[in-house]
Amino acid sequence: MLICHSDVADPQEEGVGPASVPADKSKSHGGLTAVLVVFILLCLGGLAFVAYSQWRRKQREEQQAVFVKLFEDDDFFDEELGLKDDL
Repeated sequence: MLICHSDVADPQEEGVGPASVPADKSKSHGGLTAVLVVFILLCLGGLAFVAYSQWRRKQREEQQAVFVKLFEDDDFFDEELGLKDDL
């Protein structure tokens, strides 16, 4: 036999449970989470930009080295054939 008395209070009505968290506190927690997520995404984006820039610089330096070497090799052939212009 189950008897419910009106003087026994429900725990959620008294503020003893998950419903007792004030609405303002849960909203600020969500806002803080959103700010952290945006901050982390911005950091990752910045890191990716720096890494890409460094990679492009390395590629450019390698291409310039190949270009310079191409013309340095031509000097060797010019000297061998006597085509070098000495002023």
